[in-house]
Amino acid sequence: MLNDKADDMLNEEVAQNEILDFIDMKYGVNQLVTQRTIQRWLEELGIDCIQPRPKRNRDIRYRKSDVLKLEEIKRTNLLRKKNKELARKDKEKIATDMQKKEIEYNQWLASMTDVDRRQQEIDDMYDYKVPALNKIREDKLEMCFRKLFPDVKFDMEHLEKILFTINEPSMHSDLEYGQAIVDLKEKAYIKNYKD
Repeated sequence: MLNDKADDMLNEEVAQNEILDFIDMKYGVNQLVTQRTIQRWLEELGIDCIQPRPKRNRDIRYRKSDVLKLEEIKRTNLLRKKNKELARKDKEKIATDMQKKEIEYNQWLASMTDVDRRQQEIDDMYDYKVPALNKIREDKLEMCFRKLFPDVKFDMEHLEKILFTINEPSMHSDLEYGQAIVDLKEKAYIKNYKD
């Protein structure tokens, strides 16, 4: 639909700057090509301006049919340039977002007190969500989870407690540690919806 609008915007006589506007609108990217590129393409294809050639370059006009022919012949090149331009813009956006996140993280670090840092280190040390998720993923694969066991659910909090107990035995009694090992082996964190 955008392509039809771009084709319709051309008059029967087209100035060189209108060719640029036409290409930008048709391909949805600003400054996809330059005046010099357009001039080179016109020369390559032997497309002449409407005669007689005016004294000022600004007054040069081309036929609409010649401009459409030029665009059709150069379409692959224009699409390649468009994709490169969009990829470059995406990379720039990602880099900008990463810089913002880094700045925010550094500001957050600067605002933290020593007590906050120690608390964060303690919280990170006892965070077992990632290992719990990994264990659940392994179990899902092992069980062909979705097809064979549609009524099964996983108790994430219980698994986190089991892993915490096993990985921090000095903080728990021998009974708690032994029970955690048994619960892990018996997969006590896997529940049936019907239970």
